[in-house]
Amino acid sequence: MKKLLIIGHGGLGRCTKDIALRTKSFSSIKFLDDLSEDIEVIGKLEELDKFIDSFDHVFVAIGNNRVRKELMEKITEEKLVSIIDPNAFISSEADLAKGLLIYPGVVVESKAKINKGSIISSNTIISHDSCIGAYNLIYAGTVIRPKVITNDLIKIGNNCVIGDGVRVIEDVGDLCIQSVLKD
Repeated sequence: MKKLLIIGHGGLGRCTKDIALRTKSFSSIKFLDDLSEDIEVIGKLEELDKFIDSFDHVFVAIGNNRVRKELMEKITEEKLVSIIDPNAFISSEADLAKGLLIYPGVVVESKAKINKGSIISSNTIISHDSCIGAYNLIYAGTVIRPKVITNDLIKIGNNCVIGDGVRVIEDVGDLCIQSVLKD
């Protein structure tokens, strides 16, 4: 069993721990965080270099896409890990990068691609032949229809539908339907 270091002890970090525990892949899980004083927090973000060699894997659980990207760029590919809930369905033909968090109830269909550092929240569907950009955050209950492409650093709110073939070039709020092709 491996040791996991989670960067960020807020709600996202604690959810990451819950999912990581359900995978039964880690013997130890600790956190770095600048604000929390929980006993599981062993240091501050600036101390990453001090702790990183003591862990097999690192996951960045920061909701801000740009901050998550900056922190992930400080971690070697070998250390980065994806945390995927056992109750997610991932097609054997899906293409998943490193550093992903995939919540329970997520469906990733055939030939869908999810790029580095993205977070896919509960009960979201990523339909076949779609491509989710790097460092995206897709909130719960969203449906990404076939052949959708999202730019990097995109946030899509709760309960949205992104229609077939749409290119998402900017953040999308909650309860939105995007059905017009955008370039």
